[in-house]
Amino acid sequence: AKDALALKNRKKGNEIALIYDEESIHAVSNQSTKELVEYFRNYELARIGAGADQYFHNDMENPAMPDYKLYIFFNTLVLTEKERSAIHAKLKKNNAVALWVYAPGAIDPGSGSRFGAENVSACTGIHIKMLCEKHHTKYRVQNDSRGIFAAVDKRKIFGVNDRPYASNILVVVKDIVTFAAPLFYAEDAEAENLAYFLTNRLPAVSYKDCGGFRSVFCGSKILNAEIVRAIARFAGCHIWLDSEDVCYASDNYLCLHASSDGEKQLFFKRKCSPYELYEKKFYGENISSLNLYMRKGETLTFALK
Repeated sequence: AKDALALKNRKKGNEIALIYDEESIHAVSNQSTKELVEYFRNYELARIGAGADQYFHNDMENPAMPDYKLYIFFNTLVLTEKERSAIHAKLKKNNAVALWVYAPGAIDPGSGSRFGAENVSACTGIHIKMLCEKHHTKYRVQNDSRGIFAAVDKRKIFGVNDRPYASNILVVVKDIVTFAAPLFYAEDAEAENLAYFLTNRLPAVSYKDCGGFRSVFCGSKILNAEIVRAIARFAGCHIWLDSEDVCYASDNYLCLHASSDGEKQLFFKRKCSPYELYEKKFYGENISSLNLYMRKGETLTFALK
């Protein structure tokens, strides 16, 4: 019976979609693509505590694409009016949350204004302004922030990629200073500003209910796991764990890799009996959460009976 646990359905059941654009990588610098795409997918995505499926933005108009609760548009800088409309139609199917990163839709090859804040405004549903200057994009969440960012660390600096990574044998800290030129920020009386840039106090993250979909705009190129986790929870996505550990999960399986020593707490979608496939033992029976101590680098893989 225990061996049969390894044969359970492996459908992912993810509630988050990452939306990528092939055209946009040719419209920005290689460094910007690294900041928008590589850093998030390599260092942050697996740490948000929820799985994500990856698509091209053109898939949004494909009827076969499933509906998601949260869509993350992390490099869709080039969008036409037709493409924007298809994205909005998809978002409105279930009042989904859209997380827009840096300058979504800023370039519209077919419009009178081929590049500008008005294109970003049309894409996000939030009125956006543009500063044609070079600015740091580190930011902090408002001290009195409630709602989406209520549980986010108000002392922590976001908008910087500071994950440890291996370089040859030594472990160093990736702390590349990130700039935006131009800088985009919200200036919308109907939007709620959730975080502000450190150097100029302009809004860094803003939220607005756009009547059909809910829009979150982040003016920094760097997406940190804690910020995305908070937005995913707001969108109604199941969060398997709140710590910064690496987690891959589906409806029937969960793999947890400890990024640090300490107590870990898993939250299951339903009551289950987690069975570790390599140790060949149960970690509980008919439970909805699991607390366990793990050493850094330790990995556990559970079948969720």
